[in-house]
Amino acid sequence: MAEEMSTNKLVVFLLLLQGIGDGRRNGIPFREIKVSASLCRNRVPSNSPDYGAIFMASNSTRKECFEREIFGLPSEYADFVMKVKNGMPLFLFDFQERMLYGVFEATSDGAMNIVPDAYRSTSNRKFPAQVRFSTFWHCDPLPENVFGDAIKENYFKQFKFNLGLSRDQVFSLPFFPHCYCLSVF
Repeated sequence: MAEEMSTNKLVVFLLLLQGIGDGRRNGIPFREIKVSASLCRNRVPSNSPDYGAIFMASNSTRKECFEREIFGLPSEYADFVMKVKNGMPLFLFDFQERMLYGVFEATSDGAMNIVPDAYRSTSNRKFPAQVRFSTFWHCDPLPENVFGDAIKENYFKQFKFNLGLSRDQVFSLPFFPHCYCLSVF
């Protein structure tokens, strides 16, 4: 399974280097994510991760996310996180810097307390609604004024947006010109 994943990433990387695309995102290839049909609806997301999800972090919790390879949200987001499925594209928004990090891939389904002691040393809050992830593409983080148009339907207040992403929104996020490396091993 891990060898198949590395082979898939290597193929995507080689296609990217060759400039060969599938036409869905300005000629830049992006591997199709195998999820159930119910997750592939093309509709404006509410607070449901139909095709992808954005997680939130502060400067200090962002560092812990990357060290532990786990994203977490407060318990009031448990229903949302439980809908995150293995293989989904994920992104991390640092609400202090107003920067979006990506591109990540869920390596588990969303669950409660995957790492029960996560974030206790970096935050006064608990974030038990969790999902494991790995880096799919190493990209430069994007400021909100660059990615905001791609998720404009999600904004319900200035600087506040729903975290669920539709397929169209995932492919509209302007990460692809900013990606500089792909992990293949």
